[in-house]
Amino acid sequence: MIAVTAATVIAVFLVAFRVCRIVSASASALTIARGAFAALRNPDLDDAARETVARQASLGLLRAFVSILVRGVLALAASLLPIWIADTAGIAPSQGVVAFLSRWDVILVASATIVLGYLVWARLTARR
Repeated sequence: MIAVTAATVIAVFLVAFRVCRIVSASASALTIARGAFAALRNPDLDDAARETVARQASLGLLRAFVSILVRGVLALAASLLPIWIADTAGIAPSQGVVAFLSRWDVILVASATIVLGYLVWARLTARR
């Protein structure tokens, strides 16, 4: 039951990752950084305008960092819920699940499966 609980933990994390929209929050941070970089390289702007752009971008990036951090903590907390439920119900000990998820072979297989699943999903949705 440890492996089933571990698979549930990974599935819940992936769902929470998507529900928390961590990718879109990260993309907005990249958009802010790209915009600031383009403005700083713009020869038509004077130093005062560049400083204003840099200040606004730094505040935007700080807000994006906090947003990504909070969303990541929420996704991680959601993924810990199945471990707690399995441990409380006596299905699988939490130490056993965490130890199983910490093994390098499990990390490798889970990562490869997630990447492969994402690539398949991206191809299927691109055809629509």
